[in-house]
Amino acid sequence: MGAMLSFSRGLFFACKNQENLAWPRKEIVSYCKMLRDSNLVILGFGKIGNWIAKLAKPFGVHITGVKRKLIEKPDFFDEDDKIISIDNLDTILPGTDHLVLALPSDKSTDNIIDKQKLDLLPNHCYIYNIGRGNSIDELALAEALNEGKLKGAYLDVFKKELGQDFVVIAIHASKKIRYKRAMNRGRFDDSNDIEAIKARDQREIKWGISVVIASADIVISNEGTIDEFRDKIKNILRDLQ
Repeated sequence: MGAMLSFSRGLFFACKNQENLAWPRKEIVSYCKMLRDSNLVILGFGKIGNWIAKLAKPFGVHITGVKRKLIEKPDFFDEDDKIISIDNLDTILPGTDHLVLALPSDKSTDNIIDKQKLDLLPNHCYIYNIGRGNSIDELALAEALNEGKLKGAYLDVFKKELGQDFVVIAIHASKKIRYKRAMNRGRFDDSNDIEAIKARDQREIKWGISVVIASADIVISNEGTIDEFRDKIKNILRDLQ
């Protein structure tokens, strides 16, 4: 949802260009579009896909969940929301504003979003892959982005990192809250187990923050400089040691 909101409000574009463009209001406006009444298609409507839909619904989006086998609509769906079979995916793509992939990795999902399906999407569509990196033909995706056939892409997983201006790369870090969920569900009785998970998470967080520091697209806070931002990150790293 964070990526979807950031695209819809032009935040990714603003952060990337705030050093080069003094006040890029006109440029940002072209990236802004309200989520309300937009069409969200979730390819892979399992537990994760269902949860994404539940988070998105309060923003007034129209949701289509795509599954291999049809299921009953969730209780929070409106009358115009629907669940469709993967066999009918091509019929829904031309009207899609946001396409989220939350798929497992197996032979049936290899390049499931290929050039033919990318060509069906409208040029204002954003695509998000939070499942596995095998599900998108990344060469075709890069071509579509370069030619303006898609508005942007958010890749939490990938086969090879894309360097296009319209791509946001994220580390695969959704598991960071797993020990909190485990505690809430009573899965761990031994506090040592929880501490072990926390220690491992801290090592992974340190790695992730290091990636941020090394990134060419450093996000600067509105109130600080690059050096101040880097100092803040370094302080966080010290606290994690």
